[in-house]
Parts: sequence; C-alpha cells; structure tokens
Amino acid sequence: MRRLLIPLAILAIALVGSAGYLGVQSGRAENRPAEPPPPATAPVTHGDVQQTVAAPGQLECTQQAQLTMPAAGQLARIDVRPGDSVRAGDTIAQLELAPLQQALAEAQAALERAQPEHARQLAAAQLDLAVAQANLAKAQATAPDGGTPEAVTIAQHRLEQAKNTLWGAQAQRDSTCGRAHDAACDAAQAAVQANGEAVRIAEVQLQQEIEQARAGQAASEQELAVLQAQVDRANIALARLKEGLDPALLRNVEAAQAALDGATLKAPFDGTVLQVMAGVGEVVMPGRSVALLANTNAVEVYSTVVEEDLPLVQPGQPVELFFDALPDLAARGHVARIVPQRTAGDRALYPIYIALDEPAPGLLPGMTADTSIIVAQRQGVLRLPRALVRVQQGGSAQVKVWANGQEEKRTIRVGLRGDKYVEIVDGLSEGEQVVSE
Repeated sequence: MRRLLIPLAILAIALVGSAGYLGVQSGRAENRPAEPPPPATAPVTHGDVQQTVAAPGQLECTQQAQLTMPAAGQLARIDVRPGDSVRAGDTIAQLELAPLQQALAEAQAALERAQPEHARQLAAAQLDLAVAQANLAKAQATAPDGGTPEAVTIAQHRLEQAKNTLWGAQAQRDSTCGRAHDAACDAAQAAVQANGEAVRIAEVQLQQEIEQARAGQAASEQELAVLQAQVDRANIALARLKEGLDPALLRNVEAAQAALDGATLKAPFDGTVLQVMAGVGEVVMPGRSVALLANTNAVEVYSTVVEEDLPLVQPGQPVELFFDALPDLAARGHVARIVPQRTAGDRALYPIYIALDEPAPGLLPGMTADTSIIVAQRQGVLRLPRALVRVQQGGSAQVKVWANGQEEKRTIRVGLRGDKYVEIVDGLSEGEQVVSE
C-alpha cells in the first residue's frame, strides 16, 4: 500500500507544475498583439469568358397548316378531334362519295359517246381536204401561165402590119406629090389617111386584147386564191380533229376524277390536331378549312433584342435556352434569322428567330423561353471575376495581388469583358490571389 502511494504523490506534483507552466505561458500570449487576418481574395483561373445578350422569347411552331377540302360536297365523316395525333397519310375527313362517283361516270359516258361521232367527222374532213386539193390542182392546170396571150400577139402583129402599110403610103405620097399636085397626089394622100385610120383601129384592138388578158389573169388568180383558202381550211379542220376528241370532254372527265380524288382529306405530315372547324353533314366548298394541324416537335423561339444589342447579334451565333415549364432542361440552339424591322411599340425592339440544335421532348408552342445569345467568347484563357476588375481606357486595370503575406499593386491588361469574367491578357499568372475587398 505504501509503495502505491509514493508514485501517486509524484504524479500529482508533476500535474501541478505543468498547470502552473501553462498558465504562465498563456498569460504571456495574451499580452502579445494579434496579427490581422488575410484579406478576401479570388484566384486567377483558366476557363471560358463569354459575352452574352439576353433575349426572352416564346416557342412558335414551324410546321403548321390549315387543312382544306380540295373538292366541294357534303361531309360524310370527320375522323379526328382536337388533341389527336396523326401520321402523314391518315384520313382527316371525307365527303359523300356517291354524287362524285356519279359525276365521273356521266363524264366518262359522254366521252365514250363522242368517239364514233369524232371518227365520222375525221373521215369527212379527210374527204373535204382531198376534194379541195383536186379543185385547186385543176384550176392551176387551166390557169394562164403568165405569158402573152395569143389574141394579144395577133393584135400586136396586125398593128405592126398597119404601121408598115402606113409608112409605105406616106413614102408613095411624098414621091408622087413632090413632082406635081394632081390626081395621083390626091390618091396618094387619101391612101395615107386610110392607112392612118387602120393603124388607130389596130391600136384600139390591141389595147382591148391587153385589158381582156389582164382581166382574165386577175379572175384566174382570184379563183386560185379562193381554192387555196378552201384547202387551208380543210387542213386546219383535219389537224384539229387529229388532235383527238373535244378537249372540253376530256377536261370534264379530269375534273370529275380530281373531285373524287379530293373527296378524302389526308394529313400531309405527322402532327397533332389543334382545332376542327367543320362538322359531319356540312356542305363545304373547295378551300374550306376543316382542321388545324401542327407538328408540335417542330418549334423555334421567337425573340426580340433591344436596339443597342442588335449590332452584336449575328446569324449562326450559339444560344443557351432555358424554359420556365422545364426548369431542368438546358437546351442549345443558334440564331437562325434576324428581321431588320422594328416591332410596334414604344421600345426599340427587333425580332430574331432561334433554332434548336436538337429537338427536346416536352417543348410545346407558346412556352416562354429565356435565351442567352453568346455574341463573343474566349475559351481556355486566364480570367478573373468581372467585379474585381475596373477596366480603364485602353484596356488596362489596377488590381491588388496577395503574396507573401502582403498586398502588391499590379497593372494588368484585359481582353474580352464577359458577363461574369474578364479575360486577363497580361500581368497575372494562374493561381495568383487577387484581393477582392
């Protein structure tokens, strides 16, 4: 027992001594002044710097159509209701077929009845052409050949003879009357007068023959022209009949067939029926809207940007999209089109359209969208939070770097000033701590 008490006493003395030493040291520490804590800093990191333009918008359908009936008639059935999904080629509505089928049968019957009559008219036209051609050939064979007619030639010969006889009488007169004026001279003078009258008569007869020849030539030419016109008309009639039956009959058959084909309205693409605008039993005319069909998967964002941001936005720029209806969905797209026309209203806004890069399930026309258009970006560059850098004119800035327990002023040069970060071009290295206070 005594051996156990001795170690316990030694341990107690040691504990008391240690406590006293610690108390003394603690008192000395309380007497020294406290060191100031380091300031709040932010590190220089590697990453992306983006400058964006916010453009709130709304989803719009890019494939939507009013489905209209191609033909007129009474609606016999409507196979869809609002909200139904259809595939391309599915029946939307159909007209009563019986009246359309009857109209087609009547048009076809009229066409068939016209075929024998057309054959008869074709044969008659061929005969008419042959007769007209024969008449023309006969007239051409008997028509003057364009040379001098025989009667005109004879009249010309008689005139020449009369002139020759006159010249002979004149020569005889001059010879007889030159010696003396007697009975022989009177006879010679009478002969000259008689032969002169004969020349004048021959000239009149020649002119009459020429006029008669001209009249005959004109009559012949007129007859030939009439006969040629008859041949031309026969050729035209025959050519028209060779083209086939009356085009109106063919058009009637085609129209009746088209009406029957248009009696069934089919979906032109996959989609959802949004609205039905007609009922069974209703009489509709061609072009009457029956249903509204939309492909709800084919959507784009209609948005607007303010006038100040418009010069920054260009087609093809990437866009991040967020939707209130689907908060967990972060879709990507690109600027598809820019409309260079200001919208109506007090604010200077310009419309743009944003296409989604990939279709996203659950998106529907009419949903609101928040878009962020990336108008400029730098990837894998040194950067600092934008709030820490106050850029001066010329692209430089002053910052404080915390190094070796103290602040160091540093002049840096910046590049792209993004929405959250600023690109550091020179003056800082990755990992350095910049005072943020």
